[in-house]
Amino acid sequence: MAGVEQESRLFDGHTTWAIPGNHDCQYSDLEYLDSSALGNWFETGLVKRLSEEVISIEKYRIQFLGWEFGDLLPKASADAFSVLVGHAFYESAPIKGKDLVITEDEIVEGGYDIVVLGHDHAKYSPITLDNGYFLFPRLLQENFLGWKGGDSGITSLKFKTAACGHSKLHFEN
Repeated sequence: MAGVEQESRLFDGHTTWAIPGNHDCQYSDLEYLDSSALGNWFETGLVKRLSEEVISIEKYRIQFLGWEFGDLLPKASADAFSVLVGHAFYESAPIKGKDLVITEDEIVEGGYDIVVLGHDHAKYSPITLDNGYFLFPRLLQENFLGWKGGDSGITSLKFKTAACGHSKLHFEN
């Protein structure tokens, strides 16, 4: 996997961000992350650990917020289109542990325009919450954007344009 990342980066110059999930470290404890493959990738700079990244496309700003399980939810910026990327279940999941669950109230209160979660393994239809979207990676591939991906659940989003308040948001296929 590391070799593929290095080769593809040479081709297009992209940067890859990730957030650790509970299976990326022993005992589901982030204190052990350094001894994992993902922790090694963070340490060597092959992959960046997402906490907050803001990009600008033309006159539009997009704020990507990483939410690691067990952490407090970060707050969205009012002057950017916000995308929360987290490793958690949505409140309707059978798992109820607080460090692995996000609720509709938390999403609305946080002001996120899009929430992308990678913990749930099931397929869902898009959920619209207070003019925002709640998505899962495989959903992005198969249902929402019409992409046909493999079973890996790995998804790349290429933003063409975006603006606060959903007045303008387009994804490239």
